Amino acid sequence: MERMESQDHSILTQVRTGMEVVDSEGNAIGWVEETFMGGVSNDQIEMGGREAEAPGIDLNGPDDPGEMLARIFTVDNDVPRELAERLLRNGYVLIKRNNLIGSHRFVQRDQIASVDQHVHLSVPGDRLYNP
Repeated sequence: MERMESQDHSILTQVRTGMEVVDSEGNAIGWVEETFMGGVSNDQIEMGGREAEAPGIDLNGPDDPGEMLARIFTVDNDVPRELAERLLRNGYVLIKRNNLIGSHRFVQRDQIASVDQHVHLSVPGDRLYNP
């Protein structure tokens, strides 16, 4: 399968749930759990509401305990607001790590080098944000 290299949002369209993620050092570090394409405007972020939510990020916090458990973490507790806003605007991939400690990581769109049958990162796995 041919690799697609890009610096725009189109690279995120190539990412699929379940794909293995490989860091810049060649280590398999986990699997894609969810992808968010971004595109949330500054106005939407400022106003909050459903428009300021995405997998793993909710600038409003979860509405109920079930949602909180389903999302694993919320911005109110774990993701710095500046990073959350960047992720909502630019898009990201949420990966489930191979290990149990710090089991999720955010991959920012610009940290993806290419996509083929795997998601290849341009950074080592330890440089990914760990909520």
